[in-house]
Amino acid sequence: SENIQKELNQEEMINVFVPTTPNPTSGFYLMVPEKESFPLPISVEDAFKLIISGGIVSSDAPFHEKFVSGKQEEKSRKEEMQES
Repeated sequence: SENIQKELNQEEMINVFVPTTPNPTSGFYLMVPEKESFPLPISVEDAFKLIISGGIVSSDAPFHEKFVSGKQEEKSRKEEMQES
């Protein structure tokens, strides 16, 4: 992958495997700029539960509440929905 990185770009790249549901042995292999990535604070076990279940089973803290900008807006919308 070092040779590919040199050919494509001078940026530091990381290798990412994106598994498919419900069979995590198939998926997509990507090379992305390291500066455009971030680690997820979930365990490997929780990640596999999420993948195999197609997103139905997840940890207690939803991904979008922690990582997507506009976090407060999402919480506000949920609170409004619960009140109505």
